[in-house]
Amino acid sequence: MAKTSAPVSLEEYFDTSYEPECEYVAGELLPKALATTAHGALQARLGYLRYRYEEAGLCRAYLSLSLQVRERVIYIPDACLLSPDNKEHGIVSTPPLLCIEVLSPSDRFGYMMKKLDELFCWGVPACWILDPEDKKASVYDAEGLHPVPVTGVLRTGSFELALTELWA
Repeated sequence: MAKTSAPVSLEEYFDTSYEPECEYVAGELLPKALATTAHGALQARLGYLRYRYEEAGLCRAYLSLSLQVRERVIYIPDACLLSPDNKEHGIVSTPPLLCIEVLSPSDRFGYMMKKLDELFCWGVPACWILDPEDKKASVYDAEGLHPVPVTGVLRTGSFELALTELWA
């Protein structure tokens, strides 16, 4: 993951569009890994599946929503579920109920773990990590990172999703 060489102000980050999309950590732009077709297909499937939670009134679901975790840290998970009471617009500064990351081949494990740890410390109860290339899934929560069997179910609070629905 390439980083910018000169620090960027938070104001400049908010006023600029980046291609590829960038996360922001203490003045550094961290480009998100480029999506593969498997990544894009899985993210689209998540977009479709998330409506069951919205229809049940459990959340408001978003893809690629900017989260301001700290004053100078902006992360953009592939999907997240906000409380139905959260009425924030634009950059969200209240922890979601769940964040979901879809891995790309170029994602770095160390960066992903740092990001997941920060999201958890900020107040996100759990993050689901999905690997579309190997059809694997893990949950990061208070107990750490743990894999979910290929025929298992991802569960966090009121949210659950059978992996067979994702890999169909």
